[in-house]
Amino acid sequence: MNFNKNLKQFQQYLKDKKIDFYLVFSNDEFLKECSDLNQNARYLLSGFSGSAGDMLISQDSAYLFVDGRYHIQVDEQTDSAFITPIKLKMGEKRNEKIFSIIKTSKISAPKIALNSHKISVLNFESLKQDLKTLNATFELQNEDWICKNFATNEGKKVYKVWPVGIKQVGKSVAQKLKRLKKYENDFLLVFSNDEVCYLANIRADQNLYSSSLSAFALVGNNKVQIFTDTTSFKKNEFEFDKNIEFKNFVDFENELKNIKTKIFYEKSKTPLYYSILLNKAKICFQEIKQSPIAKMKSIKNKTELAYIQQCYQKSDEGVLKAIKYLNSKITNNEKITAKEFLDKLIEFQNEQGVIALSFAPILAINERSAIIHCTQFDENQTLKNGDIILLDFGVYFEGGYATDMTRTFALGNNYKNEKFKTVYTTVLKAFLNTLNYSINPQTTYFDLDKKARNIIKKAKLNGFNFNHGTGHGIGLNVHEMPPVLSPSKLSNKKLQANMVFSIEPGLYKEDFGGVRLENSVCTIKTPSGIKIKTLTNLPFDEKLIILEMLNTKEKKWLQEYQNKALK
Repeated sequence: MNFNKNLKQFQQYLKDKKIDFYLVFSNDEFLKECSDLNQNARYLLSGFSGSAGDMLISQDSAYLFVDGRYHIQVDEQTDSAFITPIKLKMGEKRNEKIFSIIKTSKISAPKIALNSHKISVLNFESLKQDLKTLNATFELQNEDWICKNFATNEGKKVYKVWPVGIKQVGKSVAQKLKRLKKYENDFLLVFSNDEVCYLANIRADQNLYSSSLSAFALVGNNKVQIFTDTTSFKKNEFEFDKNIEFKNFVDFENELKNIKTKIFYEKSKTPLYYSILLNKAKICFQEIKQSPIAKMKSIKNKTELAYIQQCYQKSDEGVLKAIKYLNSKITNNEKITAKEFLDKLIEFQNEQGVIALSFAPILAINERSAIIHCTQFDENQTLKNGDIILLDFGVYFEGGYATDMTRTFALGNNYKNEKFKTVYTTVLKAFLNTLNYSINPQTTYFDLDKKARNIIKKAKLNGFNFNHGTGHGIGLNVHEMPPVLSPSKLSNKKLQANMVFSIEPGLYKEDFGGVRLENSVCTIKTPSGIKIKTLTNLPFDEKLIILEMLNTKEKKWLQEYQNKALK
């Protein structure tokens, strides 16, 4: 695909329509972070395949905003003659950069266009507030001109939707609806695909790297009305819960005519288009600060936690088997390529019952391990003794809960780069201290992030950066919120029992390489308070550890962990 040609054609469209700036989003119409690249407007104009990063396009310029995960990748995948990357640092806000760019253009009363399906109500309100002194006017478009003109015409995929059982999820639809009693006389509008599938106890194979159905729901009258593309799956293949009902997207507007009560919705997850639709239909609707389903979903019950632990155990076995297979090839001087290793890893996962990947595998070799989300790699590269591998990998089993892990390791038996060992051991120290954090009733996820960040900062490894959060929630999606472990206000929430999240400190330096060590963990309630329990039980690469850098307590933690993992 000629991305530069697409961009120039789109800029001509802006000139024809007298649009000064267009804000292009990477997410789909359900505001999902990871969307099909064929329906990702940002990708179709830039060629940048990262999971996040929006564009601001004028009639003669284009800017692509990326966070720290993609600072190197954006340079590799975009043409600097056509696109200017804006590399956001931790804490920097995209809207401030947008304001600066438009202000510098000296266009008075600029006309800014965007797709109303692909921005949330909250984000649009924030955008207007942050740009208010520019005296801008906004053109809200309902059709995605970019995808319509540049997406390849692929046939409609027939997909499977299936119910999940109590042995995997622990609660029936009726039991979950009881916890929404506050809204039983009104309606709750739910746009998060994961929340819809969680509430309805369903999963789907419709989307790449997801176990959720592309759908939104109206919840009320003790029923979950699910609006989706009903023409592409056969409901009669499975027996679904009596409390759920499938309808086609086009039925939604007619359904609104029957609503005489109030609709509650969450601004951060509802596309702007639908709030406009509710206004036109003269529906009484009211904002809620946080979805009650998101809160329910983030606190796993005992059945869920037990099932999730089983998933990690099976996935760990597949990962460990693949790494041992790779090292045996290296020590026996047998040729193996990056693709052959990844294929073997997926083969071993399939043997465990995996049904899908939870994200695009990250396989970074040597200096490319500095690319935090390195999903692009040379499949034909031969792996050899002494190579550094950063593997970030996750899967789904039938119950639809994502797994996520990262290991950085060296191939062969004798690795001598002391600088890399220092970096590895520093990240390991940050990991161990976060995993074993002494939690009190006031501990927040911000505290966990700060602990990891302070240890890395104290090491004073000049030129290396830790430009991402220490962790994120995990559930039906590999990125779930809450919780968040980062230096942001979103992390300033107290730890709760039965939450699943990652701990993944890292250090990276361009042209040198990087280290990330990630376990998925859960919080459990004990007689002495909340503790962090690891779900991932993969060993660390001992030949990369400088034991002298660890104190007595850290050595003890490491030994206990390794003993358990190596079993």
